[in-house]
Amino acid sequence: MAWCSNFFYVMRGRLRVERKEGGVLHPLREEDGMVRRAWFGRYENAPAVFDRVVQSWDTAIKSGKGHDASVCLTFGEVGRQSYLLDARVGRYEYPELKRVFLAMAMQWEPQAILIEDRASGQQLLQDMRREAALPLIGVQPAQDKVTRFAAVSALIEAGRLALPKAAGWLADFEAEVLGFPAAAHDDQVDALTQYLNWIRACGWDKLRMRLL
Repeated sequence: MAWCSNFFYVMRGRLRVERKEGGVLHPLREEDGMVRRAWFGRYENAPAVFDRVVQSWDTAIKSGKGHDASVCLTFGEVGRQSYLLDARVGRYEYPELKRVFLAMAMQWEPQAILIEDRASGQQLLQDMRREAALPLIGVQPAQDKVTRFAAVSALIEAGRLALPKAAGWLADFEAEVLGFPAAAHDDQVDALTQYLNWIRACGWDKLRMRLL
């Protein structure tokens, strides 16, 4: 993990330099981020059948524009390849968040639903475990956001994640991920990192071995 710490140091150093130049933030360039657009695979039509569908949630429970958004990323997996199928981003009060959560689960019928097990995510986990029969998995994040993302950026560089060539949500997703950690928002990055860290630690290959 030494390379992750070194990369984190470089990124923080770059951000400090940018802020010191005239005391203003400069426009983001793709090279300021931690991943490159060319690293993502692209698909025009998603596979008709997946080995597994996984949703990754990063939640918040306030609806104002100044608050963090709740994000649900839906992935389909075929072998070791992941396809980002949908990105739902919104700001909801908690009762509406629960309704959206259940609607997304019904729409995609995932085999696993990842939720950060703290703050609003912890409350959602507890309520859904009582109220619905869903494949919920609580995830405890470790380390800071930049270090977590650096740890999984190699999966993106290796082409393990494919994005659609066109989608209504794609531009916002790319702007946030390619601009991280200097972009204005990182809610979709949190959901993406949560998923990639999960498949890296206990992904499809290990699950399939346990089922044999």
